[in-house]
Amino acid sequence: MIIEKLKTFIYNTLKNKKKESDTRIIDLGILLSNQTKPLKFIILALFNPSSAKNIKKFNDPNAKDWCFSLAMLLQGACASSVSLIELTKVFSTKTRDSFGISRTIVETITNIIFLLASGHSEADKAIRHYRQKTFSNLNKEKKYGAFSISMKFSGIPDISEIPNMEEMIEEFTSDSGKPINWPTTSLKHRLEIIRKKFGDKICGQLALANFGIYSNASEILHGSLYGCLFFFGGGTPLDSKDMVVSAKNNALDQVLVSQIVSIAAFNTLYQCMAKEFDAELFNKASKDYWEELNNIMDASSK
Repeated sequence: MIIEKLKTFIYNTLKNKKKESDTRIIDLGILLSNQTKPLKFIILALFNPSSAKNIKKFNDPNAKDWCFSLAMLLQGACASSVSLIELTKVFSTKTRDSFGISRTIVETITNIIFLLASGHSEADKAIRHYRQKTFSNLNKEKKYGAFSISMKFSGIPDISEIPNMEEMIEEFTSDSGKPINWPTTSLKHRLEIIRKKFGDKICGQLALANFGIYSNASEILHGSLYGCLFFFGGGTPLDSKDMVVSAKNNALDQVLVSQIVSIAAFNTLYQCMAKEFDAELFNKASKDYWEELNNIMDASSK
């Protein structure tokens, strides 16, 4: 009976052309947009350190690759936030994909803070990974059961002509011949490095953001039945008396979760930048955004 109710709700949701919205979704989208705007100036400064002379770490001659890596990761997180904002402007079945985008935001910001905590050596490693993977992708082959698919570009330079390429490929290839991704360390290890640099509070905020989104986003991204049912309330108790109402509320709640954990991740990033770059401006921005988030959620509970 419960499954039949759920099937009816899904059918009606897919059939209903009338779109619904929620003031919280709109307000959180505006907040997320406001969060990323100041970061665009940081990205420009990282690409052109001489324009930010007051931030000494940007102008360190040895920080060129570190600045570049931070800039590209920041740009990626901001781009994903734009996608999340666009996707959640109107509450509908398409907003299930907000979880996957939110996970990208949280993971990217975690890696940005990991770079802030680790310094130049980790940025150098990220660039080595990028370079060797770009080269390896020029000539690659993959087996899928009885099938083998390969792709090879013409005009591939000889590996011996590229300084350190053989060493870089070896660094990011396991003993069994499988590629090693960057970051090379587990999330648990990265969070511990972040904790040592920025303290328990920052580490706790990032851990909570990852905890709130990671597992269910994986289910959705990998196309499992649970992932498809999750948006429609598959994560709610199956003995619910009103499955339709429960499913609808759950779907809305999960969209809000995807927005809130993304906002929390960006706020955590601001706190870390305040400490790393000795810039009180970032601290103030973080406090303002936390206050705005609290106001939005408090207003919705009245």
